Amino acid sequence: SLDQFSVCYRLHPTAYTIVKQHLSFFNEQDDLTFYHYKQNLLSFFLGRSQRPLYENVDVPLPIRTWTHFCHIFDRGTYSLFVDGRKTIANATIVLSESKSVSLPLLGCLVIGQEQDSFSGGFDSTQTFQGYVAQLNFWSRPLQLEEVEDIAFCKRNLIGDVLSMDSDTV
Repeated sequence: SLDQFSVCYRLHPTAYTIVKQHLSFFNEQDDLTFYHYKQNLLSFFLGRSQRPLYENVDVPLPIRTWTHFCHIFDRGTYSLFVDGRKTIANATIVLSESKSVSLPLLGCLVIGQEQDSFSGGFDSTQTFQGYVAQLNFWSRPLQLEEVEDIAFCKRNLIGDVLSMDSDTV
């Protein structure tokens, strides 16, 4: 499992919807879901309890505009960057005293849709309507300079776990 990882991507919504799912990861033990609610409220959940780790963070996601997101997990802390700016800084994530925050590698990653079960349980009202680009997943926390370079199109860093910008992983 990974206790350090980064996930970055760009979203370009083309229609107004109440819920805009970014991505979800699901396996037999846990799940990880990022989504926007209404127009400006970003939330994410880790674990089947659906207890939010962060909820209602004010992050605009305007229609017909590209927005860059970068989620960084580093041994129990979480940082969020939006368009290269740190929105949440090194927040401590506590699920329970006996459980560390890590992402098991055997799972299903779905882009733009929430999973209610492993690779299934889809709800048509929980679908992102728009474009997703430059989705990359790294097995390490990215540095601030790397996040800024990606957000401002100075460099195109390819994820070492998954990349939409590469034919091989």
